[in-house]
Amino acid sequence: MPRQSGLMQSQSGQMPPQHHMHQPFGGHEKYGPPGMPPASMNQQPPVPVTGKYQQPQQYDQAQRRLDPDQMPNPISVIIENKNSAGGAFITNEQGLLPTLVTTKYVVEDQGNSSPRYVRSSLYCIPATADLLKTTALSITLTVSPMARTVEGEYEPPIANFGELGAYRCNRCKAYMQLVDADRRFQCLMCKVTRDVPTAYFQHLGHTGQRVDKYERPELVLGTRVFV
Repeated sequence: MPRQSGLMQSQSGQMPPQHHMHQPFGGHEKYGPPGMPPASMNQQPPVPVTGKYQQPQQYDQAQRRLDPDQMPNPISVIIENKNSAGGAFITNEQGLLPTLVTTKYVVEDQGNSSPRYVRSSLYCIPATADLLKTTALSITLTVSPMARTVEGEYEPPIANFGELGAYRCNRCKAYMQLVDADRRFQCLMCKVTRDVPTAYFQHLGHTGQRVDKYERPELVLGTRVFV
């Protein structure tokens, strides 16, 4: 029986026509096991974006990028704040946000500390733990006890308690506030209470406030210096 060559020939003695697959992008076809289509046929075509071919993953990343045109311009924010929030800043006004550090202002201490000394990262505090988790915002305080005052501002007054010292909590050493008609101190942190010492006690006037309130800076001002 005649031996056949590795290439099959037709009855006319000519080689059978071979069908070549079109090779896009000048690449080479890769064939797998018999009966399987070429590897290039299983690949997904690239996704065109702005005239270029990108892979789907790169396309998703491009979609998630921030649009610079939608972001606020810091220069415009600074200029707008200078025009609208300059001048006097009264610390006890409800809903009044502190001015930016780039704006010139004069602080009138009316019970809350000046933003020169204490500045918060948030002025709308989430009311619930779920809301805080959803916003994912951090609450921080920037404390600058040695900040300088500007022209028109008073230096923080000195509160001298003498040998007794400033009244602080015996448990956590936090400062305390007057409660129960100013007869007791309550800790601002752990809520422990104790009686007001006789040397610091004072009767209340017809307005329901201590008669020596405006003689003690710790009862009136938001910023003071303790000896």
